Amino acid sequence: MIRLTSLARLQFRRLSFTGMKSFLGLGLLVLYVWVFFFAIFFFFGDELLAEVPQEIWVIAPLSMAIPDFMFKLTFVRYNSVMDAFLKSRPIPLAKWKKFLALSHFWDPANLLVPLTLAPVCFLPLPWVSALPLLLILYVLSVLNGYLAMRIKRRGPYQSEKKVSVSFLGEAPLSSRHARFGLQYKSFLRSKRMWIPVVFCFAFFVFEYITSYTVSGKLRTSDTIMLFMAVYYPIFEPLQFGLGIEANSFSALWTRPGHLSEILNDKYRFGMMMGGIVATIMLILHFTMHTPILEPLSYVFFVAGVGGLIHLRDAYRCTPLDLFGATFMNNQGFSASLSFFIGFMLIAAILGCIQQFIPAPYSHAVLTGLGLLGFAIHRPVFRMSEKAFLKKRYKYMENYSKK
Repeated sequence: MIRLTSLARLQFRRLSFTGMKSFLGLGLLVLYVWVFFFAIFFFFGDELLAEVPQEIWVIAPLSMAIPDFMFKLTFVRYNSVMDAFLKSRPIPLAKWKKFLALSHFWDPANLLVPLTLAPVCFLPLPWVSALPLLLILYVLSVLNGYLAMRIKRRGPYQSEKKVSVSFLGEAPLSSRHARFGLQYKSFLRSKRMWIPVVFCFAFFVFEYITSYTVSGKLRTSDTIMLFMAVYYPIFEPLQFGLGIEANSFSALWTRPGHLSEILNDKYRFGMMMGGIVATIMLILHFTMHTPILEPLSYVFFVAGVGGLIHLRDAYRCTPLDLFGATFMNNQGFSASLSFFIGFMLIAAILGCIQQFIPAPYSHAVLTGLGLLGFAIHRPVFRMSEKAFLKKRYKYMENYSKK
């Protein structure tokens, strides 16, 4: 039986032949970064570094954990399936999973962020603070790599007939992780979906930061920009309803699943987008010293209540062209009256709460409404499923029209 040390030795031997260019490229990149930072340090001296608060030198490297995770989820290939050589050996599945987890500690992709950000840690900060910060960056990078591998669950020796492969074995299309994978993979692979999210989120956040920096206090316009910065990333993946699934709804209909389960997955994807927005807002809070309760309450309210409102009749949709034009493209968007009513309803509820309830308590009310939406989303989507089944042939005929 092959031991973990033997698996590690085989992996290093493979890297010595196939990954030498990656190691050399990583070393040159780290060398260039060090030379760049040393040039800045010796040219400007300590005066430039002294003007920047030390909190910024800590928060800025830690904030790179989010783009690092997105980079690995999009571009890094992970082989979580045994190749033909290892499958011929008596390797238990539990030992293989343990090796996959341990191998991320020496994966070159997980060493990229800590090594390139090392100058940011050691030049402006004392060694006592820089070493723990670098260790935290390394642990976060390893965790990002492990999570990205768990999400992808693919390898070069995977059978073409398998829809998904998990650590627990094969799973059909109707399983939860296969359905949820359809949501985030469609979002990441379609520029039409993720580019507007990044562009609009950056625009609203920039307007919010600029206005707050100039005025020094939160105004009504700042609150609107902050709400739109939270609302749009959650709303964008949900506005097309079942447009992604409509492209292959006939195949989905033959699987042992329910429409309410697909709606639950879309709802959870909106919650995941809200969690990403909340993390970014938390970082902005530490850098700008602004109240964090307001954006967090917006996240709970939009993800919890807004997701229910926008997905209640998601079956009224047309197939979405994921790879169509990014801007000025309304294909797949059925601008029904219910969509605009839903948006106006969300804005009306938010405006009434902020108008008649003082600030600390209004945040609690918005958060409570969001949690209430989380609690009742399953029965609400089961009601939507019943409404779909009454006229399912009408909607399925619409799905066949491009």
